[in-house]
Amino acid sequence: FILDLMLPELDGITLLEIAIAEGICPVILAVTPLLNAYVLQTADRLRFGHLLRKPCDPKAVAARAADLLSLCTLTDRAREDRQLLAALLLSLSLSTKHDGYGYLMEAIISHSANPSQGYTKELYPAIGKRHQRSGESVERSIRSALDAAWKIRNPALWQQYFPTSTKRPTAAEFISRMAQQLEQTE
Repeated sequence: FILDLMLPELDGITLLEIAIAEGICPVILAVTPLLNAYVLQTADRLRFGHLLRKPCDPKAVAARAADLLSLCTLTDRAREDRQLLAALLLSLSLSTKHDGYGYLMEAIISHSANPSQGYTKELYPAIGKRHQRSGESVERSIRSALDAAWKIRNPALWQQYFPTSTKRPTAAEFISRMAQQLEQTE
């Protein structure tokens, strides 16, 4: 379901809480003009599939909806990993509007499953092939998403994951660290 959190009479969060109380547990793509700590915590608590800030690019909405459809075929563990990873990337200020966001999700999950694969020669080209892009294009998109997040980052939060870094981690460092984070939650 695609849910606007700013409904006219009943906010989307309350509507979703009512649905869950009734035993309905939909996979949600939420959109909202407000993206604050409360919304992020609620998204984590209610396990939103994706959260987009309005106004949304229709291509981003369609891509995230496709991601959610693919979640329906995943195991519970894989679904939880994707949801945890999405929340983590959002907390690190990565925008779902960047193509690099989706590529990062795939790269981190793939690296977690197979840490020995090379980034430039195996990981990025495999992701690019699935999206009809080159490996170089995937890598550039990931770097661009990381650059944008780094500019607006919460330094204390980034320091938790990259304690020795005073500059933006490389794409490979970021992917590796987030894959480790996923493994620690299992």
